[in-house]
Formats: sequence, structure tokens, C-alpha cells
Amino acid sequence: MKQTATKETFKNTHISYATVGKRTGALFVDLILTFFLMIMLSLATVPVLQNAFNYSDMRDAVALEMRKSYLFETTEVLADDLSNLDDVLLAQDEVTQEIMLGKSETYAFRTFKYYTVFLQLESEDNEYTTAWYIENVLKIGDEDTLFEIIVDPAQVDNLREIYEDVDYFVPEGVKLRENTTNEALKKFNEEIYGYALYTFNHRDVILQGELLVATIELINMLLLIVVASSVFFLALPLFLKNGKTLGKLLFKISVTTKHGFKIGPLGLLLRYFAFLLIEIILSSALGVILFGNLLFPIFPFISLTIIVFSAERKSLHDFVSGTIVVDDEKSVIYNNITEYNHAVHLASKAAGRMGDDVNEELFSERFRDGSGA
Repeated sequence: MKQTATKETFKNTHISYATVGKRTGALFVDLILTFFLMIMLSLATVPVLQNAFNYSDMRDAVALEMRKSYLFETTEVLADDLSNLDDVLLAQDEVTQEIMLGKSETYAFRTFKYYTVFLQLESEDNEYTTAWYIENVLKIGDEDTLFEIIVDPAQVDNLREIYEDVDYFVPEGVKLRENTTNEALKKFNEEIYGYALYTFNHRDVILQGELLVATIELINMLLLIVVASSVFFLALPLFLKNGKTLGKLLFKISVTTKHGFKIGPLGLLLRYFAFLLIEIILSSALGVILFGNLLFPIFPFISLTIIVFSAERKSLHDFVSGTIVVDDEKSVIYNNITEYNHAVHLASKAAGRMGDDVNEELFSERFRDGSGA
């Protein structure tokens, strides 16, 4: 057998690369275990992070804004002077536990109160008056408006039409135009309520609250990923034989250097960080940027494609860390070149005694137990 002089180009020929099926199966097992550990750890990390970022104070401030805005369902109607504010609580859906938006039958009333009470209380120049609402929200004076100023107050009750399942509320001094359809009024109320909700969600307090929640979630996710993945993809490979994870142990595959020899702690550490950075962090970041999905598997998909078509069945992090994954049942992993040379030498001597037709695989089996496989 021809041997080269340098370690860099000398390869172990007694190895067989792990199949795509075995690598995928092992990764799936390890990811499932990592996911369950992340769930368990989150029970501890979330409260700690929330306490560190004064999350409770910000949440209370946001809830107060929501209670005062009139845009959300509450346990009782808020008085214009906020005298019953302490008794008003946000209503929640019993199934989803999510805070409920206003009902469609109250869109017009809630929108009017949002501008003329909630925003008016904060307005330094008393901008959000009823007159402002009539002009800027109801658009009286526009050709396609659904409303008009009352000319004869005595005819209000006769002219107002009660619409089914639609809020027909209008400010004092305004009435609906005749022949306004149920559909047109419903669509208009949905539009003005939606825009009011949009402006509310872009208030500084709300944006700060959303930023804080997003920050906590991001930090928590990163902590969970690093801690949980380090247990199954770093700690266990350092203690188990030949860089095995529990998944690799189950599917009988191992990690070696790119030359097919036993991998050391530094190699396993580099491989883990390459896996963490490329397959998880960069994939998650790019997924958020392109698709708004933290878990979009961009680089894992690329890695799988490379494994399928590469001669040595390498993934992206294998190329970066200089490692390969081999099949235990078809490979002999030697600790170093010296041990490999010794095994080859013994095999050559035995072959000389037994004849040139001896199958080299028999000698690989002979030295398997003592070679670190």
C-alpha cells in the first residue's frame, strides 16, 4: 500500500462514510432531545429574564394604555373622566387567553372615544375635538362620505336607520345619509377602527413594550439554543467515544478528523461551534430577514443537499471544522497515523504468510477492538 510522508495528506483507508439516512436519523433524534430540554429550561429562563428587564412594569404600562384607549374589550365601559379606571379590566378570550379587540358592533363608538377622550386627554392644544373627528374621520364635506350635518334636530330619530350587526353610532349633530347600505357602513367602521388600532400600536409605550418582549424572546431563544445544544452536541460527544451524540450512538456512526482518525476535544469544540453558527444561528437570522420565520431551515437544507452529493458525505459544518462522519459497522478508527501504520504493517506481514489474495477487510476486523473504533 502506498503511503505519503505527511500527516496532512495521509488518510485512513479503513473507513466508510455514514449514509444520508443514518446521519439524518441521528440528527433528528438529537434535535428532538434538544427541543424537549429547551422547553424544560424555558420554565426557568423566562422568569429570570423578565425580572432582569423590568418586564412586569412595562407590561403594566402597556395594559394601562390598552384599558384607557377604548379600543379593547373591557369588563365595563370606561367613564370619560376615568373615574372607574381601577375597576376596568381587559377582557380575555377564555380559550386562547388573548386580549380581545372591540366587537364590530361597537367599532364606531370605540373609534370616537379613542380620539375624543383618550387622545384628547394627552393633547396639549385640545386638537382631538368632536369637530376634528367629524372633519378628519367622518370626512363630512367629501363627496363620497356616508354622513351629513343635521339640519333639523327634530328629525334625527326619524332619519336615523338602525343597521343590523353594525354600529350606527354618530356624534351629536351628525346623521347617516339616506340610502347608506349596511355593507358600506360596516366597511367604513372597520376601516376607521383598524386605523385607530394601527395608530395605538405605534405609540411609544406600545412600541417599547413590543421591543422589550422581542428582546426577551430573542435572548431567551439564544440561551436555550446554546445551552440545550451544547449538552447534546458538545458535552456528550466529549464524553462518549469518537464524538458520538445519543443519535449517533443509536445509529452507530462516529465523527473523525478529515483523514479518518480519532478526533480530539478541540476538533469536537470547533465542529460544535461551526454547527451552532451555520446550521442554527445564521439559518435563524436569515430566516427572520427573508421570511419572518425564526426556525426556517435554510442552511440545514443546504447541508443536507451537500451531504447527498458530496463524495465524503460532508455537511457544511464538516467542511468548516475538517471532520467526517463514518459508519461504525464498516470502519476502523485509529487513534493516529502511527497506530494505523502498525496495523497495516501487521496486516502486510500476515498477508505475506497467507498469500496475496487475503482480503484486507479481515485484517481491519482483527485490529478493530484495539484501534479506538
